Amino acid sequence: MDQWIERFRSAVPVAGQEKVIIPGDPERASESLRMKGGIPLNPKVVEEAGQTLRARLTLFNEQLKNEEWVAGAFSLADITLLVGIDFAAASQFQLDPAWTHLNRWYSAMKQRPSATA
Repeated sequence: MDQWIERFRSAVPVAGQEKVIIPGDPERASESLRMKGGIPLNPKVVEEAGQTLRARLTLFNEQLKNEEWVAGAFSLADITLLVGIDFAAASQFQLDPAWTHLNRWYSAMKQRPSATA
């Protein structure tokens, strides 16, 4: 396999092409670009996703008004919401300070030993 790859890599490219590519080269090049610069996002999609996220978190804030945990007792719902919020935080999303119940819940979740695992 290595000989095959070397043979094709050393071939003279056709006119108008910079080099001979082999299967996987375009994917490796794309992966390298994405690892350095991220994935290009459509600004309209980003805005709509942010609006949807804020609307859903507003609902969770209301749900947590009279509950310690999302479904009453601590459950997978709490874990799932924590993961979602932390994933959004990687995109510089921050919880609105006005979501007092959600912020209280988030602080409690972050104090759980499993949240740092």
